[in-house]
This record gives sequence, C-alpha cells and structure tokens, in this order.
Amino acid sequence: RQEEDCQVTLTATLTLDGYTATKAFEATVLKAADTDQAQAAYDKEKLTFDVIRGQNTDAQSVRYDLLLPSEGAMGSLISWRSNNTQSISETGKVTLGDEEKTVTLTATISKGTASEEKEFTLTVPAATEQDKTRISAEAAIEALPDPVSISRDSQVSAAAALAAAKVQVAAAVAQGNAEAELSNVEKLAAVERKLENQKNISSSMLMEQEGYFGKQFQEGKISR
Repeated sequence: RQEEDCQVTLTATLTLDGYTATKAFEATVLKAADTDQAQAAYDKEKLTFDVIRGQNTDAQSVRYDLLLPSEGAMGSLISWRSNNTQSISETGKVTLGDEEKTVTLTATISKGTASEEKEFTLTVPAATEQDKTRISAEAAIEALPDPVSISRDSQVSAAAALAAAKVQVAAAVAQGNAEAELSNVEKLAAVERKLENQKNISSSMLMEQEGYFGKQFQEGKISR
C-alpha cells in the first residue's frame, strides 16, 4: 500500500445494441497508516467481554477459563497480559483461590504501524465447595490418557484412571455442577468407548484362539 492518500477514478462502460455509456466513480485509497489505525480501532471496539467470556456470564464473577482471541476480525494481532497470572493467565486460564481477586487483563491490538490497548477489569471469586469439586473433576478428566494412545498394554491403567475420573465427576454433580458443562467432559466418553472396543477385540481374539486350538485337538494335531 502507498504512503500517501491516492485519488482513483474507476470508469464503468456499458454497451447495449450498439450504444455505449460510461460512468466515472471517484474514490480515495487511504494511506497505509490511516487504514491500519482504522482497522485496529475497529477490532478494539469489537473486542468485548462477550467475546472472551467463555462459560462466564459476569465480569465480576469469573470462575471459568476465558477464550482470548489472537486475531481480530480485521486481521489485527491481539496479545494479552495479566497483572495477576496466578488468578488469570495470559492464555485465559482461570485459577480460583481461597480469596477473591481483582485482575486487570490488557489486550494489545496491533495492525501494521497502528496499536491500540483495551483493559478488562475482572473479578475472580473465592472458590466454593462446588467450584472445588468441579476443578477436581476437570483435573481428573485432563489426566485421562488420549484415547488414541490406549493399547492392550495400557488398558488396565487407563481403566483405573477412568474409574477415578468418574468418581470425581459424580462428586462434582452431587455438588450441583452440570456434567455437560465440565471442561473436556467428552474425553470421558471417548476413553470409555476405546476401552470397550479393546475389550471386544480381546474377547474376539480369545474366542478365535480357543476355536483354533479346539479344532487342532479334535484333529489330533495337538494333545492335552
């Protein structure tokens, strides 16, 4: 893009049945700096609490992780900093403690040579018993192995981790948490499906082996 504003004339030509008509349109292409500034300002305006709130409904009661975008609608780059990373990290991870904390989260919106900042003042409340059981359940789910990585050799340990996670989830639900709202809860079902598939495969292989050796014995190819 050019360094100065530029006037441009666009000419449209229409031809029909031998007749030709033209119309000129005048336009101004803004210099790069003005365009960058306008786009950065637009992305700043559109960056609201509703954009970053995740499961939270109130900026004065932030209990769940935030969703912090790295790019605006107009292509601006967005970086984040927190004045209390123990309560809200610069990736949006929220950690509840024993005391209420007020956190200032600052977004820097950059586009070319232009830069804007926007602050969010957020309150992270003290953790309740309900919060604590939810956090424990989410940690147990996070600790589950990736379903793709579960093999015959690791299925016993995976089953033990699944059982432990189910206990934590049940405790969280008993405290009033909705299971569907737990972070990454779908991993629980994915691990369970993988273990069930492994069990079915093992049972099928055992039946095939029993059938094979039974036939060998009947044919006298092997003895007891």
